Amino acid sequence: DTHRIALVGGSHGGFISAHLSAKYPQFYKAAALRNPIVDLSSMVTHTDNADWCFVEALGCHMQLSTEQFKNSTFVDFTDFESRRRMWECSPIMNATNVVCPTVLFIGERDQCVPPSQARMWLRELKRR
Repeated sequence: DTHRIALVGGSHGGFISAHLSAKYPQFYKAAALRNPIVDLSSMVTHTDNADWCFVEALGCHMQLSTEQFKNSTFVDFTDFESRRRMWECSPIMNATNVVCPTVLFIGERDQCVPPSQARMWLRELKRR
């Protein structure tokens, strides 16, 4: 039934579902997102999986030795241009397009996706 198509996804699936609900707002009728990734530019400094942010946005891995990783933050390794590109390919860029009802499930202890990601999405959805 094309009038009852919903999105469900968590973590990376939440990233995809958030993107789809923003890019095709008239197609999807509801969304359920569990710890969605919505802003790569802010997540890169607050996750145990920062490489994924680089690969998703820039198509490359950040090659860091264990010692470099322990003694620095990823902010040291992200220039303005890289952060801008991360922002531009994030669902948050189009959040105001979302029209379907959305439920968010937020895990406060998630090691990969900080709870702030879902809270950002909620804040943007409330703006519309």
